[in-house]
Amino acid sequence: EEEGEEEGDGVDLLEVLLTIDGAWSDRMAALAQVNSLVSKCCATKLKLDEAFLSRLERALNAQLSDPRSLVVKEACSVTTAVARTMPDRFTASTVIKTLIRLSHVTIKAMSEPASECLESLIMVLPPSVLFPELAATAADPHAQARLKGCSLLSSLLSRFENDPDQIKGFEADATTLLIARLTDANVECRAKGREAFEVMRRVWPVTAQQVAGKVPEKLRLQLEGGGGEGER
Repeated sequence: EEEGEEEGDGVDLLEVLLTIDGAWSDRMAALAQVNSLVSKCCATKLKLDEAFLSRLERALNAQLSDPRSLVVKEACSVTTAVARTMPDRFTASTVIKTLIRLSHVTIKAMSEPASECLESLIMVLPPSVLFPELAATAADPHAQARLKGCSLLSSLLSRFENDPDQIKGFEADATTLLIARLTDANVECRAKGREAFEVMRRVWPVTAQQVAGKVPEKLRLQLEGGGGEGER
């Protein structure tokens, strides 16, 4: 693999992107150039070094924090491209936290691309990156963030439904999140927890049984019987 051929230009781009203080039009142009660099990596097998990728994550996270929806949308697009091109090398923990926060803002021009980006990351990034970040939403004070974390858990479990051995070892993270949602004070979160439980039952039947054993008796009976909560 070729390594670092384009990184001189790339480093200059990251200098522009590591802050949101500069002109937003310059940062939009830099994001477009990073997208082109990522496309070239995909086409030519150019390999960016770990230090560059670490700075790239910080740069993308900075742009995702911009108050302008156009910048956020472009940053989401680049984040998706990077994750799809080099999923095993893109350490996206900080970005995932920011995207989850963005996914429940009231400005649709920000929340929608953030949600789409998260769904893309869920389908390509390694479980070792994803499960801890989703588990971290278990105690989030914002109900919409808790809802998003649980919804993404369902998507992640579904991704490995035909090959659950690939996510062996992450049962504890999923259990933490699911129990928190099943017993959430928010009725929508509890409903989302029920949906995730049904997915878990298909993918990890033993773990699902253990989850059911750790919730209040009435809820356990409902889960085991597949019935509803009977709430409005």
